[in-house]
Amino acid sequence: MESRADILVPTAPKRLRDYLPLCMGFFLALFAIGLFQQVSFYAQGILDQLFTASLFALWLNQLGFASVTGLVLAFVFKYFEKRKAGQGVGVTKLLFAVLVVLEAMLTAYYVAHLEPFDLASPAPSFGPYGVFLLLGAVLVGLGTFYGSQRYLGNLYRVINGMYPVTLILFSLFLATLFSNKRPINQNKTQHMAHHLGQAVFSVAPYSGTEEYPLLQDWNLTAPTAHFAFKDTLPNVTIIIVEGLGASVMEGAGPYAKVMPFLNGLRKEALYWPNMLSNATMDGTAVPGILGSLPFGESGFTHLSQYVHRNTLYGIMAANGYGTSFAYGGNMGLHGLDRFIKEEGVDLVLDKHRVTMEQAQLPPDAAGTSVGYPVGALFETYGRRALADAPAFDVLYSRIPNGPYAIPQKGEYVQRVKQLLADSAHGHDGDAFAKERPEVLASYVYLDDALRKFMDKERSRSGYENTLYLVVGGRPNVDFPLDGALGAYRVPLLIHCPLVKKAQEFKTVGSHADIAPTITGVLASSFPLALPNKAAWVGRDLFQKGTKGIPLWDGKGRIRDFLAGRFLLSNGELMELDQNLLAAPANRPEKEREMKSKLKEFMAINHYVTKKDKLLPASMALVENDVYPLTKEQRLWVEARLATDDFDKAYVLARDLAQDGKWERAKTLCHHILNYLPRNADTEILLGRIHGWQKEYDRSIAILENSIQKYPRNKEAYGALLDTYYWAGANDRAVGVLERTTALGLSGGALTAKLERSLELSAQDANPKGNNTRQWDGNRFTIKEDR
Repeated sequence: MESRADILVPTAPKRLRDYLPLCMGFFLALFAIGLFQQVSFYAQGILDQLFTASLFALWLNQLGFASVTGLVLAFVFKYFEKRKAGQGVGVTKLLFAVLVVLEAMLTAYYVAHLEPFDLASPAPSFGPYGVFLLLGAVLVGLGTFYGSQRYLGNLYRVINGMYPVTLILFSLFLATLFSNKRPINQNKTQHMAHHLGQAVFSVAPYSGTEEYPLLQDWNLTAPTAHFAFKDTLPNVTIIIVEGLGASVMEGAGPYAKVMPFLNGLRKEALYWPNMLSNATMDGTAVPGILGSLPFGESGFTHLSQYVHRNTLYGIMAANGYGTSFAYGGNMGLHGLDRFIKEEGVDLVLDKHRVTMEQAQLPPDAAGTSVGYPVGALFETYGRRALADAPAFDVLYSRIPNGPYAIPQKGEYVQRVKQLLADSAHGHDGDAFAKERPEVLASYVYLDDALRKFMDKERSRSGYENTLYLVVGGRPNVDFPLDGALGAYRVPLLIHCPLVKKAQEFKTVGSHADIAPTITGVLASSFPLALPNKAAWVGRDLFQKGTKGIPLWDGKGRIRDFLAGRFLLSNGELMELDQNLLAAPANRPEKEREMKSKLKEFMAINHYVTKKDKLLPASMALVENDVYPLTKEQRLWVEARLATDDFDKAYVLARDLAQDGKWERAKTLCHHILNYLPRNADTEILLGRIHGWQKEYDRSIAILENSIQKYPRNKEAYGALLDTYYWAGANDRAVGVLERTTALGLSGGALTAKLERSLELSAQDANPKGNNTRQWDGNRFTIKEDR
């Protein structure tokens, strides 16, 4: 008879209650590694707080990563448990341990190098300190993972009861997938996997041999037969209007009657009816027109890193031009303020400097006004950046989207209805015009604004030697748009007394062709100082031949590609007729060729913008003047700011400054201004901080620049007067008095500070007290007693 000891009892399969402690231990290990990262930064003095918003965001992301990993490995656990009892626990425990070690190693690398590990970087290296961090992170991670198992096994009921809470936390993690992730608050394994996935599944890598694939020799063969240039360089004025599409031009669209002045102007100009915007989003036209620049992933002005380039601004400035940019709206939108600042433009007119005679447009659904209407912008324009120098001026405006708020809207709507009543053309566009007269009313208003602008220009000195370019930024999506290219078609015309003969060009071109064309036109008649080579996406419109035209849909995709009379649209080959209407083309060989060209351009576009390979830095005409933050400073900013909310960043900077933590506050100010160069509050705060630190010259320079940019900002004047007072430069307050008096600014703290400075200035000038200060109710004056 067999004894009980001789009977082999099969091992019972493990259940999920045996698997859950592994998941919890994995999360605790990640939790401990995240704390190890934070303590390491705190010990190095990089962080001044141990518990920050970024740490809690990191723990939340670690929880989500652990949840997803636990869910995936649950299937592995079940599979191996069915094969052999206990095998599932062993395999998944090993996999969890491997992931813990990987996360520990990546975290140690991040702490040692202050940047996450990149697969494209050279092999990771660790010095003695790095080895110490590596061993410490691995010991913390594995120690927590294995050490927690003995306790978690007895907490099954508690863990089981936490199931609803886990669902809530996991939902929070899913929400963080759509937030702005930073390396400091992201699971490092997930960060590496994400970038590996991008490398594998995104745009094919650039495989060419040229380090700068868009760099090319100058091909300046533009004919001078179209222009009768004078002996001096001409002024150049470019007017870009977002929403101005081909639909309002004679011969190209059915709504030409709403813009009689512009259509009359084109009959006296060089006119391209077949121009295309390279993108369908606001803001993308500016870098495309002025620099013939590639898109990157989300538009050139949204690139996270600086890319060396040469635009018309740099070329014009290098040849003695005074440069300006005018926009009546918010320069912070679409990254325009940063782009214009990087270009070193001499004079910038934004909504802070547009005439106050017209009211700003009503706020949109978000409660923010888009700025002043185009008429106000044109009225303000007229200042030259540099006296006695040719001018290169860019006026950027937009047709306001619905509800199409314009000055005297009712009058313009009535004019549209009258135009329809007088019209006998009877095309399909009449139905839209009758249903949406407010849309067309905006174009009647724009046409009036252009007419008044050109009338004023004709009376100005220099008009006879000025090139005027009018170009649409993108079509208005509220219009019925015909054909595959309807969303891209815009007009381009060059009008000036220098044009010998009006002419219409059937050439199909794009925004990217305008900068090469202007450069070619000028260089064909004047000895321009130019860099050795050019880096354009487009070509000179006056030159023969064709070049592919990429068309970007604004969603991170180059959706369409045009070459010659063929269009590749969403992967389908189409052939264009003379009116740019497309029909499917059964040309397999041509389709393969077009797909190859599109693939090549996408690779080049990604490469040159990610690697700063548009042109060598030594060839760039402007330098990157972004304030450089050290790795330590960038990491501290990321730790203190969970998001890119610059309003919160300003509040934090202000609080730090008030607490006497001036260096930290200045770091935040520089961070904000690197992204929003025209943030008035931040500039003023930065100027004040330098004043508090007794760096008076730097403070005065910042604040005097601020009042130039924001001439109606009382806070800027008040801060400047404070610095004058601290620096003992009260005599300079007279200039502030003159400026504020001219603008009608007075009252409150500004008046009190002016009074203080003027009184002290008078005492310094006449220590015997022979001056008297007078206030007439509007301004202060100093009267000397004789």
